[in-house]
Amino acid sequence: MELNERNKLEAAIRRLRAGIVLVLLGIAAVGWLYFSGPTLRVSGIQSPLSCAPVGWTWLSSRAMSSPQPDPEHQLVEEYAEAMKMTFGEAVAEYHRGCDLARQDRQTQITVVSVVWAMLFLIFTRRRVPYASSHSDTPLPADKESSPE
Repeated sequence: MELNERNKLEAAIRRLRAGIVLVLLGIAAVGWLYFSGPTLRVSGIQSPLSCAPVGWTWLSSRAMSSPQPDPEHQLVEEYAEAMKMTFGEAVAEYHRGCDLARQDRQTQITVVSVVWAMLFLIFTRRRVPYASSHSDTPLPADKESSPE
């Protein structure tokens, strides 16, 4: 095997490895953003409120639609007391905040996907050598057309 062919093969293997790593990292980042729930920091309470993840939209009912003795229910009650509002108003604020947090998460997913696609194209594309126009050495086509 010729040295030039070996270099081409090694470069192709490096591009393939970079592509595999980038695909795995991209899938992991987008998957984490899609399946992990965003949290809300509210001024009236100490602990953050957690929301359903973006990937949880197939479930039609909301997490706080009926009062249940869970930590989120108690945190929303604390928020309602701190802000001097009814529990129903606090639940509506909670849902509105979670909707905004999920929209922010969707924006983050879009940004990560675009950056990932750009990195994938940059690191896995085949590099083609070219002669610059400022080079002193003429291209092979120029040699044939020059009158000597």
